[in-house]
Amino acid sequence: MENPEKLGILHRVSKTERDLVAICALSILVIILSLVYNLPLYVVAFIQANSNSVLDDLITLAIVLVFALGVFSYRRWMEKEIEISERKEVEHALLSANTRLQLLNDITRHDILNSLTGLFLLLNRSETRAARDPDLLAGVQKEKEIAELIHRQIAFTKDYQEIGLRKPEWQNVEDIITKAWIGHRIGSVRIDTQVHGLEIFADLLLEKVFSNLMDNALRYGGPAMTTIRFGMRREGDSVVIVCEDDGLGISEETRKNLFRRGYGKNTGYGLFLIREILSISGLTITENSKPGSGARFEILVPKGLYRCTPGAT
Repeated sequence: MENPEKLGILHRVSKTERDLVAICALSILVIILSLVYNLPLYVVAFIQANSNSVLDDLITLAIVLVFALGVFSYRRWMEKEIEISERKEVEHALLSANTRLQLLNDITRHDILNSLTGLFLLLNRSETRAARDPDLLAGVQKEKEIAELIHRQIAFTKDYQEIGLRKPEWQNVEDIITKAWIGHRIGSVRIDTQVHGLEIFADLLLEKVFSNLMDNALRYGGPAMTTIRFGMRREGDSVVIVCEDDGLGISEETRKNLFRRGYGKNTGYGLFLIREILSISGLTITENSKPGSGARFEILVPKGLYRCTPGAT
């Protein structure tokens, strides 16, 4: 399986580079044809059979053609150098701007979280003092819920900011799933993985994808849910990774907005974040369950973005 980074090389070749390659290829082709068909011998015979004036004209024409080809090649080469220089300047400017934005986001997020910590302390005190007043207590608890929502939203900005910052890498899906469920309180729910030997080329936040899928199942699967299952199947040249549970499932109405930002009972960013993380590497996700039969998410991994080690299931 070829590295996906290599698959895009031809698409990144500039027009100038293609022209230079074409000139070199054409020159090599002319030389080969000349040798194959003994063109040098015919040229010598032609020169010997014609007058000196004709020979002078041919030499002059050849010099003009060679000079024109040289000028054209030099011009293309200069254009290529300018193009590379401009590209480097743009990349440097983007990297510098991105670094500054990241720093600003980190500082702002840190300050907001510090402020939220102080706010939570005050709300906890208010909750204690309002214990004897049901109406006042309800108001304080509502304020606390809003503060917790803000905290989760701020945490989401950190995850979203990191998408695409680092180069995608080959990752073992089974290992990533194992790391993802370690941080969850799964209780008696069983995690069944049947993706042995599968590796995919994806963003390094791939663990967050499977962690959010598990979190979604644990939150909405209901008390009767017993299993979260991960499997895989071939679909043409692609591989589909399936995440399904035996919980309550997802209604038709909910499915329409499932991956929309802000939709949901918790932060509303979990499935939206999943889709964004996958799309940065060319992967897609859909929900294909039937109401009442448990949730079923399918991640489509195109050809070139997956590989299977011997013994893969």
